Amino acid sequence: MKLQVPTSGETLSVEGPAEPAFVASRLRTAALTLFLAYGVLALVGLYLSRQPGNIATLWYANAAAIAFMVEQSRRRAVVLLMAAGAANLLANLAFGDPWHTAALLIPPNLLDIMVGTLLLNRTRLHRRLTDSPATFGRFMLIAVALPPLAGATIGAITLQASGGGEALRVWFSWYGGSVLGGIALLPLAISVRTTSCTTILRRLRSASTWALLMLAVGTTLVALLRLPFPFVYLALPLVIAAVVDRFLIVAVCVFATSLTAGTLIAQGLFLPPPFTAEWQHALFYLPQIATVVPALLLSVSVEQARVASEARYRRLYERLQVTLHSIADAVITTDPAGRIQYLNPVAETLTGWASGEAVGRPVDEVCRVIGETDRLPVGDTMNRALGETPEVGTTEAVLVDRLGREIAIEESLSPIRDSSGELLGVVMVFRDVTDARATASRLSHLARHDALTGLPNRALILDRLAQNIRFAQRAGSRFAVLFVDLDHFKEVNDHLGHAVGDELLREVADRLVASLRGSDTVGRLGGDEFVVLLSHVDDDRDAADVAAKILAAVSVPHHIGGHAIVVTPSIGIAMFPRDGQDAATLLANADTAMYRAKTAGRHRCEAYEPAV
Repeated sequence: MKLQVPTSGETLSVEGPAEPAFVASRLRTAALTLFLAYGVLALVGLYLSRQPGNIATLWYANAAAIAFMVEQSRRRAVVLLMAAGAANLLANLAFGDPWHTAALLIPPNLLDIMVGTLLLNRTRLHRRLTDSPATFGRFMLIAVALPPLAGATIGAITLQASGGGEALRVWFSWYGGSVLGGIALLPLAISVRTTSCTTILRRLRSASTWALLMLAVGTTLVALLRLPFPFVYLALPLVIAAVVDRFLIVAVCVFATSLTAGTLIAQGLFLPPPFTAEWQHALFYLPQIATVVPALLLSVSVEQARVASEARYRRLYERLQVTLHSIADAVITTDPAGRIQYLNPVAETLTGWASGEAVGRPVDEVCRVIGETDRLPVGDTMNRALGETPEVGTTEAVLVDRLGREIAIEESLSPIRDSSGELLGVVMVFRDVTDARATASRLSHLARHDALTGLPNRALILDRLAQNIRFAQRAGSRFAVLFVDLDHFKEVNDHLGHAVGDELLREVADRLVASLRGSDTVGRLGGDEFVVLLSHVDDDRDAADVAAKILAAVSVPHHIGGHAIVVTPSIGIAMFPRDGQDAATLLANADTAMYRAKTAGRHRCEAYEPAV
């Protein structure tokens, strides 16, 4: 085979008959395998049936050939049939048959194989072997009972014509041996064909497989050698295998039972009852069939129930997996010792741990959670989940991922228990609430601050006033409230537009903040009205000095959008406790003082004076 790698502008070319050579090699290997398998099984069957004083009790070779040839192409089938015919010829020659007798036995055996293979290829029953007892019964009829009819008939007629025996006796021996061999081997051969090598090797390494096999062989030996009505006992280990293990193992036990019984009969250690008429040959085959067929049918029924149960649980598991993979929350489950059993993709993303790496590790190693405020570990996850009051609700915390990044989370812990209350583990559900907390913080800020300037709004100003009142009452101190209103601000909006007006308000807010101490508060009530809260002032002079400073700062021209805008404030001052004992009164009196300043000519500061 020649492979040319194309360069630019060239095409890929493959030369040489590599594929046909490969196919031919595989066919030769298959033919050799069938030749050896058929030859060995034919020798076993001839050994078991050619002992003096016995009849042909078993014939495995044709069943193996049918299982080997099913679903093969016509060309391969011809080659494989030739291999089976050659093995049949050599096996008969090895047991002393003359050439012409050995040759006469080839066509009937190949006819058995061809009919069985053709029927299975048409019905596809071998693909549904364990679907149901009814399907298995049809398989046994199509693949085991029908094919030997033609072969036994032609073989009996041929052998009688050549002087090889009475036709009826030959027919019973041929047909009965083929049916017993098919029942014993064909289900096993089909199961091996449809089972992966990994599964077969795992079953061969299983102690239960060997225990059941030894039980089947041992029971057969004891029953046939020592017990009355032996075939009743032979069924017991097969029924046990059918209940506790897979169909493949049951088929193995059936074959072992059949082979052991055949060997004992061939050696004369177990003698069948004497026959007094030709039709009574059936009395020898029926007990053997009755021994193995019910066990196989029971195994199919159990297998069907097992497969249905596994399919149901598989669907439930897949649905659970899809659900856990689809939800937006992170999910981690542990065993009773706190070792991780499962992480869904969201949990993998948040913790930084892949599921394959995390499974088996302690949950607190993979999911490190600290307090949002104290930054300390929140405690052992299992203890928190299994405490007297398990955390089945949600708690706010911070997750530290594998790379050390911190993620705000909301978590929920709950123990997992079975119906008897035994602890199975813990489920931890959490979600990333970083954006949610930021949004909540932002909304909280907006609820208490002015959207345009960022200054405290009326609600926060009233709260700050209430706090200052409580503190001043306890300390016996004083503070001042300044009500600031811009003069002629409406004209700015009317002539320059609201955008310029808004920018002017922001600059005024910045100048007010810059004019005060860090302990003082500036807020906007709305429009062009501002409130200044001066904490810890000794007398009216201190408040007047701050007001003068504000007048000077605000009156400096504002350069906005190419305009030099001069705006002046009017300020009213109210003092606690002299001018009011509560926030509303202080604001109202400061507002009254501000209107006095406007009436007196604007751009000035006035202190509150009670009406006379």
